[in-house]
Amino acid sequence: MKYSDISKLQAAESQLKTAIELFFKERDSISIHTLASASQEILEVLGKKKGIKSERLKMLEMYKPEERGKVHNKLWYHKNFFKHADQNPNGITILNPEYTELVIWDAVRLYFFITKKKVPAFLIYDLWMYSKKPELYKLSLEQEELYKKTLADNGNNHQNKLNILNMIAVAEKELRKNIKPDQQLLFYDNKEYILKELAFDSNTKVWNCFYTLNKQGIDTPEEVIILNFFIENLWADTFTTEYVAKLFVDKNEKVIGFPFTAPDGVTGKPAFFIISLRQNSGGFYLDITKISSIKNSVFSITYSKEVQKGDTELKMNVDKLVLQDLGSGTGATEMIGNTGIDESWIDYLNTKNK
Repeated sequence: MKYSDISKLQAAESQLKTAIELFFKERDSISIHTLASASQEILEVLGKKKGIKSERLKMLEMYKPEERGKVHNKLWYHKNFFKHADQNPNGITILNPEYTELVIWDAVRLYFFITKKKVPAFLIYDLWMYSKKPELYKLSLEQEELYKKTLADNGNNHQNKLNILNMIAVAEKELRKNIKPDQQLLFYDNKEYILKELAFDSNTKVWNCFYTLNKQGIDTPEEVIILNFFIENLWADTFTTEYVAKLFVDKNEKVIGFPFTAPDGVTGKPAFFIISLRQNSGGFYLDITKISSIKNSVFSITYSKEVQKGDTELKMNVDKLVLQDLGSGTGATEMIGNTGIDESWIDYLNTKNK
């Protein structure tokens, strides 16, 4: 798996997401605590630089200065115990799972205050924690009503950890239905795609937006989500979805089979689906594209996956992948079909183009 340019914040986010997933699956408590503590430590430092204090630091400030060192060591005892063996190598400990819950909660809230980003797994963990320990929260009346309404809307799902995982999946799917210009993250099939580039191609007059898997670069990623915007009066004066789809097919020599039409899974409007093969310096990519309309303009969304580094048995492998995807009902074609674009993109891009 490829990674590039990983920041401290990205590392903390990845650690925290994994800790939450393991927590709701009721997996190994030591791994959960270690990941959550590592994330909390990074976010605590990043938060301090912005004047944002963790709950752990707020607690320390309640003690006299001469007592804080001892309290600090107690609060981070398990984090250090699971990481180091230079002191007390034969020691044993007892881990209270409720303390791990608080560490995750502290990290989740730090992440939100630092980034203002809405990561479904973090939002739903926060909701779960509120249902369990509402006394931790200092909410306005409006905020409290929102939390209570959200819990009521979900019935008793928040009380079952397996149901929580389903809630996270549903929340991630809902985010995909209405991608907005300020959205930095996309979630597909338990994978995270991060916005790497938004650029206008002055030759084609098309806006291109790239979300790559696992912080990879845009040159040769293993997987990438690509948004293309064909904007009225910029790309052309008048045009249709069908015209853009035909142009795409005419200029692409490696279209697999015939393009097909189907209702857009979000808007219900006619959309064109095209499966094609693309080659670049890094290898071959299988592209699954939906072309649909937005206001008086057209957009395409493409899921692109690296399928092979060379030519050997390429056709056989691609055919197999396509058949599996179309037959699964939950593959990339279904995923792309149920991804939508918010209309605010058009005004946003027109403003950037001035």
